[in-house]
Amino acid sequence: MVKVLRIVVKDVDKLIEDFKKGGFNVEEAPSTVLADESEVTTLKILKDNTTHGYAVVHFITPYYRVELSQPKSDEDYLKALLQVKYSEEKWRIPVNDVAVISFTDELEAALANYRDEYPTPDGESLVNEYRKRNPEYHTVVKLLVARLLDEYV
Repeated sequence: MVKVLRIVVKDVDKLIEDFKKGGFNVEEAPSTVLADESEVTTLKILKDNTTHGYAVVHFITPYYRVELSQPKSDEDYLKALLQVKYSEEKWRIPVNDVAVISFTDELEAALANYRDEYPTPDGESLVNEYRKRNPEYHTVVKLLVARLLDEYV
């Protein structure tokens, strides 16, 4: 039976790590950068060569801070982007609950008690600012889930 689950996630990389600890393999599609500087990707979750489900993840990265800083010129903007690129700071924080299309009880059970924390101290404030600036943020995941259900179910 197919179920669509909403999972509260604060750290995308921790979620993927937990899947792997549970014996799942995760195939991550390339992410797409949206006009609001957020990104979206899809995770295919497998075990023993069987697809157990898909996860749709809509997130921000340290690059979102560049957008918030509103650099004064294109040159300043590019410099800020390069600073982020070559920094040690690497994280992905969902701005929506992660939508998981689950095909198995095993995947649903693996997610039942999932908990994590923000990977950066200002994670919650960054998400709140993103949501304030983009009040229609929740539609991104809905559209992608509908597309996945249409294509794979």
